[in-house]
Parts: sequence; structure tokens; C-alpha cells
Amino acid sequence: MEPLTALIPQGGVAAVLLAVIVYLLRQNHQDRKQYRDDVARIETRAAADAKAAAEKHSAEMLEVNNQIAGLRKEVRDAMAETEEERRKRWHAEDAAASFRRRLEELGQRVEAP
Repeated sequence: MEPLTALIPQGGVAAVLLAVIVYLLRQNHQDRKQYRDDVARIETRAAADAKAAAEKHSAEMLEVNNQIAGLRKEVRDAMAETEEERRKRWHAEDAAASFRRRLEELGQRVEAP
């Protein structure tokens, strides 16, 4: 306060107002700098968090895609096995039908004479 009291007799109220304005401008500049530093720190932290979340998501998606690929392979294998069993059954049914027809033919031949 000593500089202010020294200015009062020479410049009067205008000098005091000028000193107050300069003081307020300096405080505003310091507050603004602190605000900018805080915003920069928050943005850096948010970017790091977003990057970590994206990497975690990518890893999880890779795992899910691998699981899906494994399940698709299991389904394909099961479908191939089912198709193979179906073909075996059809072949067995054809063989049984052929055998039955031959038995019927033999039965008719035996009865015919």
C-alpha cells in the first residue's frame, strides 16, 4: 500500500484508480493462465483416458471376434457332420429299400412256381 499512498498526493484519485486497474489486470492474467493450464491438463488426461478406453475396446472386440470365429467353425463342423450323417442315413435307407425289393422279388418268384 505504500506505493499507493505515495501516488495520492501527486496524481490524486486517478493514480489510485490506475494502480487498482493494473493490479486487477495482473490478477486476471494470473487467473487466466491458471485456467488455461487447468484446461490443458484436463484435456491431456481426457485424451489419455479416451485412448486407453479405445485400446481396451479394441482388445475386447478382438477377443469377441475370435470367439465368433471359433463358434462359426464349430457350427460349420456340426453342419458338415450332420450332412455326413444324413448322407449315410440316406445311403442306408436306399440299401434297405433295395434289399426289401429283392426280398419281395424273391418272395414273388418263390410263390409263382
